[in-house]
Amino acid sequence: MLLKDEVARKDGYLDCSDNLMRKLIEHTVVADGMPDDAVTVLNFNYTSPYRWLKQRFGDADLVNIHGMLDGESIFGIDGSGNLDDRDILPFTKTYRVLKSARGVPSGSIAYPSQRGGDGLKTSSIVFFGHSLSRADYSYFESIFSTVDLYNGHTSLVFLYSNYAKGVRESEVAKVLALLDHYGSSLGIAGHSNNLAHKLMLEGRLVVREI
Repeated sequence: MLLKDEVARKDGYLDCSDNLMRKLIEHTVVADGMPDDAVTVLNFNYTSPYRWLKQRFGDADLVNIHGMLDGESIFGIDGSGNLDDRDILPFTKTYRVLKSARGVPSGSIAYPSQRGGDGLKTSSIVFFGHSLSRADYSYFESIFSTVDLYNGHTSLVFLYSNYAKGVRESEVAKVLALLDHYGSSLGIAGHSNNLAHKLMLEGRLVVREI
């Protein structure tokens, strides 16, 4: 069955997705429950649950990086370490996204954690519903580098739905594995393996039920 047929078959799917998007935005670490800057959504799903978001943040950048159900949908492997192999290259998401000419409306998904000349900064990054696996690691690595995660001020908020026993434990394990992998790539002598500890001590790492 096609994904778009599955979505159409489920009554209320888009309403539920739209409501979920609202809850994700409201669960940031901003004191009043709402971001004080622009909102950018990097969506790995193939649907567009954006009605509430467009009403609340008309200038929000909405990026379905791997396409939409009614258009070209991109599947593939992570590009890290594979972009110089001409046999593997066509199967990477990096190649397929670039080949599709799918751009980012604002020109960037993330900004430095300090407000720059353009007045923009990334105060928090909110995750939900992603496996945090290596399949999309290139995206995480790029965003973390842009905000200078180790030395910057950006907070990471990992949200999960408690739909079964052990969900929180599983989410915490995935978060720590992601941060450990990224931290080990930084090459900071004596500090590359303490990224998660640093973020926790600075109040910049949250794992929360939505």
